Amino acid sequence: MSATAVSPTTGIFYQTGDNRFELSDHEGRTKITLMMQHAGPLRQGEDQQPGPAMMYQGAEGSFSFSGSQVVVEKTVVGALYTVNLHQVPDQGTLRFSLLLPAVQHQTEGAAQSFHTIGIRSEAHTSLQGTPTVFGESPTYSVVKLHGVANKVEIAL
Repeated sequence: MSATAVSPTTGIFYQTGDNRFELSDHEGRTKITLMMQHAGPLRQGEDQQPGPAMMYQGAEGSFSFSGSQVVVEKTVVGALYTVNLHQVPDQGTLRFSLLLPAVQHQTEGAAQSFHTIGIRSEAHTSLQGTPTVFGESPTYSVVKLHGVANKVEIAL
């Protein structure tokens, strides 16, 4: 006589309220925090426009971006959040883009881990705007990231 075992299945929850994403590469050299809304009072020199805020820490330094400094593009593979890390006339521009997929939660209300990528793109230009290197422009490097998506209360 054989018995049939019933294993419980875990539901998948689509958490639309995620507003804080903390990510890092597997070596811990690059760390990103993305918040869907800027928290707290604005400090002198900060953008007053509503929108996401991104904190970036990597080999290039530590940076904070908010409002119109974070360019958001919706794509079929997820939302792309792009910031300028470094821009020098007659040398080039270094950008970082975070690809943020939709995150499905295993348990309602709990934080959920996920994997994605970051893209560093570097364009080399002269003062006239023409490329200064042969080949592709910009050049790209991909950073594998793991992170946690969750919903946190934001004090405004």
